[in-house]
Amino acid sequence: MTNRYAMRPTSQYWNAAWQGLADFRLNQGLSDPYSAECPTTRECWQYMGSEVASNGLQIHTFRHRHHPTTRERETVQVRTYGSQAISTLQLL
Repeated sequence: MTNRYAMRPTSQYWNAAWQGLADFRLNQGLSDPYSAECPTTRECWQYMGSEVASNGLQIHTFRHRHHPTTRERETVQVRTYGSQAISTLQLL
């Protein structure tokens, strides 16, 4: 069972989640991997929400409507444990 919630910018997980997103392979080589702003559409990464699994793993979901690398909609989940990002998954 998971519990869904909206993470606050002051949360201990906020920086870990955004750092995990910035380090994700799609964002490598971009001038600002935290936003990944598309020069054509000005779309950026958007935080969509979080959930906590029964084992304490935090799962944070982000979407991008027009990623500058793929030029497609992208959805990514960053998994954190405590204040450390441990994996980032691209969803289809």
